[in-house]
Amino acid sequence: MKRKVLQDFANVCCQRFLTSLSNSDRINFVIFGSGQVTMDFLSLRCDHELTPLSPLGYCVSFREWLEENCRKHSIIFEELKEVRLAVRMDVKIERLDRPACPGWLITNIAFECESRIATDEKEYFGQMSDTKKMGLGQILYNRYY
Repeated sequence: MKRKVLQDFANVCCQRFLTSLSNSDRINFVIFGSGQVTMDFLSLRCDHELTPLSPLGYCVSFREWLEENCRKHSIIFEELKEVRLAVRMDVKIERLDRPACPGWLITNIAFECESRIATDEKEYFGQMSDTKKMGLGQILYNRYY
């Protein structure tokens, strides 16, 4: 197998996760709360703290990307033994009570990603971290909607 390409795939797995998360995945992470999410791209299995989840959007989209790029680089997808991403998250929710935006909720999520791609010959690892801030919406007090 092409070692540099597979190492690049391991790095891209973390990079794409941190740069191209869908809003629905971000909302799911807020709902799950702090902890670890694990994604197995070969079986499309996901879990949060070992509790099974439906496949996350990123899990499906990265698998599609991986299959396409394996074809481009003449790598036989079925020869990959393991392709996983473990993401440790620290989720914090804050309320901004400023006159311009009363009751606005914001979440800060610190992500630490570790990817692993394994073949019969070698294992490849990627690692990356980042913090994302996202507005959740406004909760109005003593007002009618």
